[in-house]
Amino acid sequence: GGGGKGEVKEKPARYAEAGITWGKAEGVPGGEVKYCLYMLSMLVKDAGAAVVAHLPTIRAVYAVHHASEGTGVRDYAGRVVRSTLRALTRVYPTEHKGRNPQLWEDPAWRHWDSWGPDEETEDLKIRWHVPSEEEVEQAAKLCEF
Repeated sequence: GGGGKGEVKEKPARYAEAGITWGKAEGVPGGEVKYCLYMLSMLVKDAGAAVVAHLPTIRAVYAVHHASEGTGVRDYAGRVVRSTLRALTRVYPTEHKGRNPQLWEDPAWRHWDSWGPDEETEDLKIRWHVPSEEEVEQAAKLCEF
């Protein structure tokens, strides 16, 4: 196949490396592609080390969509990489609840009985994502496009 109408073009190498299935992409509305890229950028936002296993897929998605003719699609592909880099390199709280993580992990604690009162911020035992050496190395490799 020469990639004419009705034929599936050759699977991009980056898709093959990442093990991504390949189908005909023509006809997918640009708005839908942007929405999917936006959702992916939000999924990786605070993923930390968990995102490392998915870097081949993120690279493949970026490579395919960065080459898009639509500037909006290219922008959203860049958001995916930017969110991934932030997830790997920033220090941020791993939880966003107003109570200590130990309470949420206690099966006897009934959170609905604790609504209303605030805890003092100095009493919160906040868990933080601190980038590991591997995360920083992977972030540097991600920049090598």
